[in-house]
Amino acid sequence: MRIAGASTYQVDTLNPRAVVDRIERSGADGLVLGGDPYTAGPLLKALRARFGSRLTIIGGFYFSAFVPEVLEATGGAARGIYVATSDVSRAQLELTPAGQRFLDQFGPDVGAGYILEAAQATELVLRAIARSDGTRASVLEQLKESRVKNGILGDFRFDRNGDLTPAVVPVIHITGSTPPSARLPAPLQGAVIDRVIRIPRHLIR
Repeated sequence: MRIAGASTYQVDTLNPRAVVDRIERSGADGLVLGGDPYTAGPLLKALRARFGSRLTIIGGFYFSAFVPEVLEATGGAARGIYVATSDVSRAQLELTPAGQRFLDQFGPDVGAGYILEAAQATELVLRAIARSDGTRASVLEQLKESRVKNGILGDFRFDRNGDLTPAVVPVIHITGSTPPSARLPAPLQGAVIDRVIRIPRHLIR
């Protein structure tokens, strides 16, 4: 992927038209916009006025921190932005048969949320304690060596950083509305899950 250009701007001296002119001259098909979404409204409005939906915009993490407020602060100009986020539980992205069976035991009033993560973590810790020699160091070592097959969260293990692998990263699309079936938390209302990216182990350092 060719990078057409990069730039920074100061909020108090921002000239949206000049920035948009530079982007247009670069011939870029897409734009990664980092920083604070609460001060990006003028620039986003200028981008929409010039490009409409022709320019794909990827927002930084804070664009998904509280989508309703981001939409309000940008006057709706944040609609159409894509954001990679960690604020969606793994269970909501892919409910496994074991996860569904676990939820069924509690009845229809219990949503997936992070309940399945908590249940899976509890199960892993109890198993690690059972395999350990009783010391904290041994429990931690056994936990790191855990391999899960057909578990509540599917198949996974831990990498050297303690993260689940394979890593999954949901990408949300800010659309202005969220169907009830999406079961997204309050901070993400106004968005939908566009796709889930699975990151190969060899790309994680």
